[in-house]
Amino acid sequence: MRRALPLVALASLLVLPGCLSAAGPGSPTPETPDRTDTPSPYPTPTGACDAVDQQTVDPYRDDVEPSDLPSRPTNLTAESVEAYVASFEEAYARNGALSDASTQVNTLVTVENVTERDGTWVVDLVSRTNTWAQGTASGTATATVVHGDGASIHVRYHLSSEGLYRQELGYDETPQSGQFGRPVTCLG
Repeated sequence: MRRALPLVALASLLVLPGCLSAAGPGSPTPETPDRTDTPSPYPTPTGACDAVDQQTVDPYRDDVEPSDLPSRPTNLTAESVEAYVASFEEAYARNGALSDASTQVNTLVTVENVTERDGTWVVDLVSRTNTWAQGTASGTATATVVHGDGASIHVRYHLSSEGLYRQELGYDETPQSGQFGRPVTCLG
């Protein structure tokens, strides 16, 4: 009995604080943030757009060529911005994954949210790039094709009158105020 009492006390100390600090019904928790608050406005990228981040791609080959980046739509609506940014991400991420050994590269994009605030469009999406690569074989050996499933990457784009900015987010991460990512296309 003397041994059981300290174990019960220790277990109570470990479990009880979690129970006491648990949020009540309707209270926000880290897993379910309060969505009723008005979100802070997204900052608008300003200034010269001259540090364009171009993806490095391999030389053109017969079966695997870099994808062309799409042109910005002239009429910006939620639908046209979504289509433009999704197409841009598909080409941008695919081109960034190409290598000399690539036999196939594809990028899957799922758009999660499109919003417009103060002249800047913000698009949140998830991007996943899969690759197939083949090495060279010598003699009678056969070259092996290796397939790689890419990780799902959360990406936020800002589309303003100055340019298109791309920012990769960590899992469940929110960008800091004033951050837009790197400019990937200048428009001005």
